[in-house]
Amino acid sequence: MAIRLTAMCTRQIAFCFLAATANAAAAPTFSDGAAAGIATARAMQTLEVQLRSQHPDVKRFEIRALSAEPNPRNPSRDEETAVESISVLRTGARSAVQVVSRSDSGARVDVLWFDVKGLQPVVVAARNMAPLVVLNEADGTILERDVMSGSCTPLIAVESLSHMRVKRAFLAGDALCAEYLEPRPAVSRGEAVTVRYMAERIELVTKGIARHDAAVGQRLALMNPATKEIFSGVVAGAGEVQVHAR
Repeated sequence: MAIRLTAMCTRQIAFCFLAATANAAAAPTFSDGAAAGIATARAMQTLEVQLRSQHPDVKRFEIRALSAEPNPRNPSRDEETAVESISVLRTGARSAVQVVSRSDSGARVDVLWFDVKGLQPVVVAARNMAPLVVLNEADGTILERDVMSGSCTPLIAVESLSHMRVKRAFLAGDALCAEYLEPRPAVSRGEAVTVRYMAERIELVTKGIARHDAAVGQRLALMNPATKEIFSGVVAGAGEVQVHAR
C-alpha cells in the first residue's frame, strides 16, 4: 500500500498537520475489534514521524496513549473495518491524532490523545542560582531532559552562558531556558567594581559597590564599602568606573 505523507507547518500556526492517506480501494480490512488496536498503533507511528520533523534535536520520544482505543461500532457483529486516513491535529506534551475509518456501517472519525515526552541533552543549572546571577560556562552541565513540557527554549551548549545572567531563580538540575537569560551589563547591581579617580596628574584606584545596573558610558551611583558614602562615576568598561576631579 502506497502512503503519501504531507506536512504543513508554519511558525504562526500552533497546530501542525500530517496527513497519511492511502488509496481506499487498496486499504487493508480488519475485523472491527482488531482495527481498533491497529488504528492506535498507526496513529502513534504517524505522530512520531511528525514530532521528529518538528524536533530534529530530540534523541528519543516516549509516547503513551491517553484515550482508549476506538470502541467497535457494533460488538455483536464482526464487521470489516478499513483505516482510511490518519491526521495529526495537535503536537506537544498532549498530542491529538484523528483516525478516519470505514466499515459496513459507514464512516467513523475518532480523535486519539497521547502523552508525549521528548528527551534531549540540554544545558541544566550546575548550582542554585538567584535572580540576576552572572553566569559562565562552569555554571551549566549537559543532561537529558524532557523538552516537550512547558514553553522553555532549551540551550544545547554551555558556551551560550558566557556573558549572560539569569532573570529568575533556578535550582540545580533545572533546564536553563533562553527566555530567562539576558546579556549581563558592563556593571551589575551589587557588584564590586574598580574605581579610578582621575585628576590632572593623579590617578587613585579604589573599590566601590554598584547601586544599580549600568552600561558603558552611563553614570553609575556607587557606595564606598568602608565609609558607606554614596558617590557617582561613569562606567568605562566591564567592572570599571571613572570619577573625574572637578
